[in-house]
Amino acid sequence: MAYAKIRGRQAHKARLAKIPKAVKDAVAGQLVVEVDGFVDAAKRAAPVDYKSDNPGEFRDSIRAFPNPKKGLSYHVIVDAKDADGKPIAASVEQGHRAVDGTHVAAQPSFFPTYRARRKGMKRRIAAKGRKAIKDTYGG
Repeated sequence: MAYAKIRGRQAHKARLAKIPKAVKDAVAGQLVVEVDGFVDAAKRAAPVDYKSDNPGEFRDSIRAFPNPKKGLSYHVIVDAKDADGKPIAASVEQGHRAVDGTHVAAQPSFFPTYRARRKGMKRRIAAKGRKAIKDTYGG
């Protein structure tokens, strides 16, 4: 089992289970706002001049959905395909060699956007959780 080496896992899970529903709901609401904002920012940063049949396909394929295995967790993916059915996201982000051997420059969009927004997202989610805790317990 993958979790066998984590010390105090059961105690940690028990502490997380004690978090009031109001706090979880407040954080979940802010998380949805942050994920939607990140997806919109990643779409704005995504290149639309990719050489394919549909130049905006990469940009339009960026989406988010809840992680079914974890609470308060989302997956953000890019699932665009080229004419051969291969994913184009990695080659667009990192740069690659074209079929004729010329170098195609990288057009990063996802990770620079994430790095630019990460601190703000964490700060706003934590602030929403702190506010919910103060409202629940007073203070």
